[in-house]
Amino acid sequence: MRNRGTNPIPTGTVIPVSYSVDGGTAVNESFVLSSPLLSGHTLTYAFVTTADLSALGSHTLTATATYLLDLNNSNDSSSTTIGSGGSLRVVNYPFVEEFDFHGNTPNVPSTSSATPPVGFVQETADGSGPGSNWRFRNDPTPTGAAGPPADHTLGIPGQGGFAYVDDDGEQATVNLRSPCFDLTGVTTPRLRFFIYSNNIGTTGTDSTLSVDIIDQGSGLVTTSVYGPAGSLGSSWQVVDVDLMAFSGQLIQCVLRANTQNGANTHDIAIDDLSLFDNVPLLGQAPQFGTAVLDINSSRNPHGSAVSSGLNGPYFSTINTGDTLVFSM
Repeated sequence: MRNRGTNPIPTGTVIPVSYSVDGGTAVNESFVLSSPLLSGHTLTYAFVTTADLSALGSHTLTATATYLLDLNNSNDSSSTTIGSGGSLRVVNYPFVEEFDFHGNTPNVPSTSSATPPVGFVQETADGSGPGSNWRFRNDPTPTGAAGPPADHTLGIPGQGGFAYVDDDGEQATVNLRSPCFDLTGVTTPRLRFFIYSNNIGTTGTDSTLSVDIIDQGSGLVTTSVYGPAGSLGSSWQVVDVDLMAFSGQLIQCVLRANTQNGANTHDIAIDDLSLFDNVPLLGQAPQFGTAVLDINSSRNPHGSAVSSGLNGPYFSTINTGDTLVFSM
């Protein structure tokens, strides 16, 4: 609290204080000044009654201080948003989540499940009713072409799963939170996932997807490090997000969908989400004479092997005037 007036608030003054969480019942307390609060000076009060922030999701905390002789009540209250949830703390990378078979049975059509993978949490305060949660399934979404025909990993209906938001409700925000990523020592963190976002309706009825980052140390929320992305066509698209600004921090990623579009023709799905340290890997050792480029030993930024049957890019270094021939 700060005394923004020109006169000191005298010793012995009783100042009522209160706070509420998400607009609920206020906690009322008071304290007595043990010394004058001078003009422009501040003090800190610690509430005896603690706040219950155990429910997963975002919470709005509002605190108020009242001084009877204050002639300007416009600055008596202050609010902040606090995120709660995500028990898994990731320290080993790459982290990969393929969203396979969470609540589903392989090779059996599923009505979908709202149970997220370990470490991921649904936000409970972001909406209610139809389409207010992320769903996990292994077959086409109920609205057919509005969602993917199969997951990205295997591409076979009934095998492999994906996460999606069904465009069957007018939801301003549908949030899925990742585990907490401890980026201590991770110098070039990068987030990658595949998105299927195809609006089969009319122009102007797009659902959107954004990615927000929560700094668990400061509580600061950085919105839209990716997005909002609308319709991208009828195929899986790769998304790469540079997280170097968060190197060394403890963060959560929030997948934030918006289906408030006046239609039900645009489900949004994601698959194969990974977070990794994007450190360039050493390529094949230099060879003299006739060189052989073994792309079967190539590695992607996740550190996983890249099959020669996959698209590149592939890299090689040669001297000026030499000839480089790729054979597939």
